[in-house]
Amino acid sequence: MIEGASAPSCFSAHIFLAWSHQTLAPSADVLNLMRSFCFASVFGLLLALTTSSFMLHAEEQDRYFITEDLYTFMHTGPGKQFRILGSVNASTPVVLLETSDDGKFAKIRDDREREGWVEVSTLAQGQTKQQIIDDLNQKLISISTDINTDKGEIARLSSLIGDLEQRLEQQQQAVLEANKQRDVLQQQLNSYTDEIEMQWMINGALVAGGGLLLGVILSFLPRRKKRQDNWM
Repeated sequence: MIEGASAPSCFSAHIFLAWSHQTLAPSADVLNLMRSFCFASVFGLLLALTTSSFMLHAEEQDRYFITEDLYTFMHTGPGKQFRILGSVNASTPVVLLETSDDGKFAKIRDDREREGWVEVSTLAQGQTKQQIIDDLNQKLISISTDINTDKGEIARLSSLIGDLEQRLEQQQQAVLEANKQRDVLQQQLNSYTDEIEMQWMINGALVAGGGLLLGVILSFLPRRKKRQDNWM
């Protein structure tokens, strides 16, 4: 159950990492999404642990074992008067095949594939203590492996988040510098525009003044008299 729950999260992590590396410019939404993924991985692991405990309880309902301290005898029939086939050691896992009509004996199959009858009072349902301990140790190893894997993924994602935050800060700083340069250029453009307008005004004034002065000069120049021809 733990491995099945962690596999999709790891697969999603690789997809997400590939997608994030293809992004040209990181944003705050990307960083928040990655943080959410880290928390979701931890929550999925806790949910898998809870589910595994319920599955362990369900599996115990289908298992039987011998509860005697040392061993119990296996008979050829449902009663002590039947011939003894052998003995079954305590804590040996067995399979329940059927029970006698009076409910006092049960036919079982042991771990050596032997079939015989034992007293129902010597059977217990579920798992032996050693089996429970072994299963728990195995689950603990699996959980520890999953935790270490998730820690590695979280550490890698945290490192990637740090890199993206640094890149974002650098790009924000670059945007600020670009805005400052834009303002300086805008001021220079406005100043240059004002200079051009002033130059045009000066040139216009010079042209108008020159035209006025030329008109005044022309008005004071002596006019040539028209020659009158005498006709005989």
